[in-house]
Amino acid sequence: MLGKARRVWIYHTGSVPAGQWAERPLAILLDGQHWAQRLPVFSALDEDTRRGRLPPAVYLLVDSIDGRNREEDLPCNADFWLALQAELLPQAALIAPFSDRADRTVVAGQSYGGLAAMFAGLQWPERFGCVLSQSGSFWWPHVELHERARAASARRLPGSKGRLTERLEAGEMPPGRLRVYQEVGSREEVMVDVNDSHRAALERAGHDVHYRVFEGGHDWLCWRGGLLQGLGCLWRPWVAPKNKPESSEGGPGPPAGRLALLECSP
Repeated sequence: MLGKARRVWIYHTGSVPAGQWAERPLAILLDGQHWAQRLPVFSALDEDTRRGRLPPAVYLLVDSIDGRNREEDLPCNADFWLALQAELLPQAALIAPFSDRADRTVVAGQSYGGLAAMFAGLQWPERFGCVLSQSGSFWWPHVELHERARAASARRLPGSKGRLTERLEAGEMPPGRLRVYQEVGSREEVMVDVNDSHRAALERAGHDVHYRVFEGGHDWLCWRGGLLQGLGCLWRPWVAPKNKPESSEGGPGPPAGRLALLECSP
């Protein structure tokens, strides 16, 4: 649909009977090349699954190709998400079956990806019921907010908002109730303000929001820990109480996760 070729890493963790593979939660990680290659999260996902912090799940790490394509695909681009649903998800499910339930599906992203994840949830709540947004670019497309903030006291503009927040406040998004884990760094200046505004709009619209401001800036190292925490928060209902962590002295835990690389064109 988009006429683009991109890499998608497909990773699944834990051990479940074959008859339950299609019930596994799904997480879609935008800017997947960072989490697959630059700051790999595979071993951390395995460990949190072994310890019972995360359920056995399927992860799709979607490559953003390059900066130009990232700026085209991620900021509230409906065509990108329609292609992902029509082309990528069916292909990935053939390799690693997963649940199509919205309440088991997380879309996660950072910066533009955080904006994109929120857009996907708000636009298609019947498919993407859980959103993990880190330092979301909720100023978009009002780039002038950054210029105004540089001239403002403490580089802050309380009450600032972008188009997605404005649409949410205007009641222009489809009905639905999301579970949201949203965070932003304390040193991100006007990004804190636009995230504050979006969080408030989400709560007024009736969404379930877990919001935090972490000590740090606009940085992948800061986001790595929040990604794992956010997954644990959003998937808490799917971590069975009986799934206690394996003792290091009590025998092996679940098998290590399995990785596949898919070349596709959503």
